[in-house]
Amino acid sequence: MNCEQTVCERIYNLAMDFIAEDDNDDFKARCVNFINAFAVEHAVGEYESVTNLSDPFPLPQRFSTACALYIAAALVENENREMAIRLTDKYKESIKQIKSEIPAIVERITEVY
Repeated sequence: MNCEQTVCERIYNLAMDFIAEDDNDDFKARCVNFINAFAVEHAVGEYESVTNLSDPFPLPQRFSTACALYIAAALVENENREMAIRLTDKYKESIKQIKSEIPAIVERITEVY
């Protein structure tokens, strides 16, 4: 994906590529909810909820692929458990990679009370 702001439909299309499914109205409707669930889980602070796939993705673009993996896993969870597990593992690896790229200093919290 390029540097411009990601529209949620691009994430939906990527999720469909991961599960090799054709365009599907049911999946599109469910995808909006999954994007919002993903954003709740990974947003720092407030974010703009998504109401349709033409909305901009509410998180930084680096989360786009992880979100597509999350959506793909959720969409096939009931139909293909093995694929859902593989996609979930890839999603978790992607999030772990994103977190490792965020500069932070880990240190013990000093008790002040």
